[in-house]
Amino acid sequence: LLKKFNIMEIIYQRCLFFCQSKSHCTDLFASIKKELGDKMYVTPNGEPQDDRTSIVGMYHHGTGEEQKETAIDSFTSWDEMPMKLLFCTSSFVLGVNVSSCHYVIHLGPPNQLDQLIQEIGQVSRDGIPGHPILIQLASSLKGPGYEEQTK
Repeated sequence: LLKKFNIMEIIYQRCLFFCQSKSHCTDLFASIKKELGDKMYVTPNGEPQDDRTSIVGMYHHGTGEEQKETAIDSFTSWDEMPMKLLFCTSSFVLGVNVSSCHYVIHLGPPNQLDQLIQEIGQVSRDGIPGHPILIQLASSLKGPGYEEQTK
């Protein structure tokens, strides 16, 4: 899945990658972490390699509070923090304003159309054209709980 996108182009800009489950979020984060290795961190002054110096983050219901705060601070601060790609669930957009995000990728559509619209609304708030992308999974829209409008 990640090989279909030019990850470095996406990471150069800000990208929210919405996952429909905590396990998808965790698996994708682990895959990109393995792929990038030390390139995942920006440490020009010898800072430690941790969440504060990472260009990739993760945010879901089970993420620790300190990691959630770091993800919000780093992803919403344009120049001061390095995070460019955030794997998250819909819990991230609740009360968070991301002004400089130019890609929003959905791994399968959310159950509700309103949720999809809210998540897509995170892209291009700064007026620069953005790219919402929906990746249709084979299992998408087949289970119970999807609104007809979403289908």
